[in-house]
Amino acid sequence: KIIDELRNVGVNVLSIESSSDIISYLDAVAAERLVGEQCLLYTDSSGRTFNVVVSGGAEGLTATHNSSRATYSGLSVTIFLPFCARVLAATASLTLSPEYQPLAAPSMALNPGFLFCVFGIILASETTQTWLGTNLDVRGCNSVGSHVWRSSMVADYPRYVTLLCLALAWFAPFGTSTRDFLTALGTGLGGCLLLASLGSRAWKKLGIPCIDKDAFFSPVLAYAMAVCAGFAFPFIGLRCVTGGCNENSDDYQFPNGGSRRARQLVTISAIITAVIYAVTDLESVQELFGFAWQYQGAVNLSVGLWWILSTIASLAVCSRLDSTQGESAQPFLTRDETSPVGWTVPSLPRLIMDPNFRGRPFGCCGAISDVLCCIVVVGVGGLLIWQGVRQIGGEEDATPWSFVGNN
Repeated sequence: KIIDELRNVGVNVLSIESSSDIISYLDAVAAERLVGEQCLLYTDSSGRTFNVVVSGGAEGLTATHNSSRATYSGLSVTIFLPFCARVLAATASLTLSPEYQPLAAPSMALNPGFLFCVFGIILASETTQTWLGTNLDVRGCNSVGSHVWRSSMVADYPRYVTLLCLALAWFAPFGTSTRDFLTALGTGLGGCLLLASLGSRAWKKLGIPCIDKDAFFSPVLAYAMAVCAGFAFPFIGLRCVTGGCNENSDDYQFPNGGSRRARQLVTISAIITAVIYAVTDLESVQELFGFAWQYQGAVNLSVGLWWILSTIASLAVCSRLDSTQGESAQPFLTRDETSPVGWTVPSLPRLIMDPNFRGRPFGCCGAISDVLCCIVVVGVGGLLIWQGVRQIGGEEDATPWSFVGNN
């Protein structure tokens, strides 16, 4: 059998031999963090062997994730983070009242349309699939397929919510507290996206133990820890900052040459971030581009403290970066993110499993559940139709909530 042949050459094979055990086996494998290289194979009753892979959007999600990783620019993130602080500082003068009127234009330092373009277009790779990145690097999921099987979350909801807030702020009436509140909310969420993207990369580079718990709050905890790591070690998340050193480099012959090069790159990146921040603080630059910074003294003090402390912290941990020049791979396996264990045998066909087919009914089942579903659907649909009929009749207050209020 091919499984025995693979094991004889040193390949770690996880084998499933009963179709009734596939779902439960996938649940167990996806929930466990596996170290090293292994493959998950299924043998049917006819003796045919298949690679077990996950569908449900895992393949498309893998392509998106790889594309964003290839074009990721950590320096752009560190440059724009202080701008988020400038926008959030303006919330100190924000009051949610009908009489509120902003004193400056734009009252939140930056126009929400500009922020929408930055987060949605300019920093698209840096804000895309941060939830997936934290689950892979911080939570320790084996692969994209493992993440999809555990959560079935393919859509990039954190980024969607951020862009939705900024889009609503962009088209909200100018001079209203709603516009400024949505701008601040979207900027805060966008800053979390940037910090999470930096923090997840720094977490993996520093070899910090993964949060591999399977509790319901584990994904949220992993995301929060990634944000904290990005805030503390932002320059470690840059793609150029690694522990390895090119063999052709003059620094390669010295001990700890990789960490020394990493410290040099951290210093250069930090200086570039500080210079751009200082230049945009000039009055002439603000007038040229229409910036309206508020509370400049407090913001500069806060950003300055964060910059120097995070730079020192990043420099201090450069010695922990992995200095290996490459990694060995099994000659009989290929990396495949759609597999729940992350590897497949290239010469074998695939058995595709969709996580959407393993769901169970919520709460009560049977005829009671069907009756409740019908009642809810008919009730909500009838309420919407009744609202339309009242509006056609010319009634002023014809919302569904007026019916509730009258009773």
